[in-house]
Amino acid sequence: MTAKKRYQLYHQLIAVCFAFQFVNLCIVFSRWAGLHAYESTGLWASLSPVVFLVTWFTLVFLICAKFMRDEYAETLWRRAAAQFVYWLVLLPPIAMIVIGYVGKDIFDSLAQVQAITPTSEKGDADLVGANRSQTEFMTLAMMTYMAAMTVPVLFGGLLVWQRFRDR
Repeated sequence: MTAKKRYQLYHQLIAVCFAFQFVNLCIVFSRWAGLHAYESTGLWASLSPVVFLVTWFTLVFLICAKFMRDEYAETLWRRAAAQFVYWLVLLPPIAMIVIGYVGKDIFDSLAQVQAITPTSEKGDADLVGANRSQTEFMTLAMMTYMAAMTVPVLFGGLLVWQRFRDR
């Protein structure tokens, strides 16, 4: 593959992977809000995990693959990285405020009724009777899972935004 094609493919792959990951995050958040059923059937139910994993690994690879970026893409990457630092500093306090004041009752009732865990979308009935350390561990595991899922998407979105802004 020539260098020019590799550089052009970089921007297209970032955009496509970001779009698929963004749709996946919307589905996950709608499930947690109770707007979407946990159990999906049909072709999408079998393809969704495969599409998610392929696009997630591709997005992570592209973020780290310096050899696929030309000078322009490297400049966009650096600008996105600078903005990303601001988001990493601002998002946790904003999330704490939203969860603490607005969504605490919603998340508490959701966790009790459906026993949501990071390992099972359908829930784990054993977690309802868990002690405090188990619940705190599951909360930490859920936060780690969500960070691993959303950080590449946020960075990919910033890269797409930087390219859009330059056009």
